[in-house]
Amino acid sequence: MPHHVVILGGSYGGIAAMRRLSKYPEIQVTLIEQHPYHFLQTEGYELISSNTSFEETIVSLLALCANYDNVTFRHSTVASIESPQKVILLSDGELPYDTLIIALGSVTKLFKYDDNVYNYSSGAKSLRGALRLNGIILLCTFRHL
Repeated sequence: MPHHVVILGGSYGGIAAMRRLSKYPEIQVTLIEQHPYHFLQTEGYELISSNTSFEETIVSLLALCANYDNVTFRHSTVASIESPQKVILLSDGELPYDTLIIALGSVTKLFKYDDNVYNYSSGAKSLRGALRLNGIILLCTFRHL
């Protein structure tokens, strides 16, 4: 039976680990991500400024994983990790593993020192944040036409 590696997180770190491990046929890899896509943060600024399309900023994780014989994608969320039993409890079942990689990415921290800044600021690291900033820029642009 192949060694089963589960990777939590389909961001840059999780995808890099998946791609590296996919080179070893004796390893079975499962990539788990709460979103069915990976948002290309490097393209997010192009999306914000309307210089690229939404489709150019996302990668389907199902399609990406389908390119590898020993990789499976699972669109799910983690309820808990039972490390002594080496089992992950997911929103749609449970998954045993031999090795676990946690690569959940990062979140922009907005410090709440000024309500005006805090309530009207948005990060560009997430697809939602990038789309929100794009909408604000478009709204401001149309107001000045």
